[in-house]
Amino acid sequence: MQQGKLFSRQRGVRINALTVESVFPAMGLRKGDLLLGVNNQVINGPEDAVAMLQNMFDEGGEAELKVRRRARTYRIHLQDLQVQ
Repeated sequence: MQQGKLFSRQRGVRINALTVESVFPAMGLRKGDLLLGVNNQVINGPEDAVAMLQNMFDEGGEAELKVRRRARTYRIHLQDLQVQ
């Protein structure tokens, strides 16, 4: 992940590489996606993203990701979160 930009402003984090063991594909994320928020909380940088994603898995249950992909913004709803 690296600092992302949207309309020339720093926002979210860009998913720049995916590995086989990465959790991102299982969450519906792709290389190049801009992760903007988790559960209606804005992500301002990589540190925010790591903390929010860790919290999301610690709490389990459900979560909603706000993702910018190409020229569209999506909301990805995740259910039954578990880290194995």
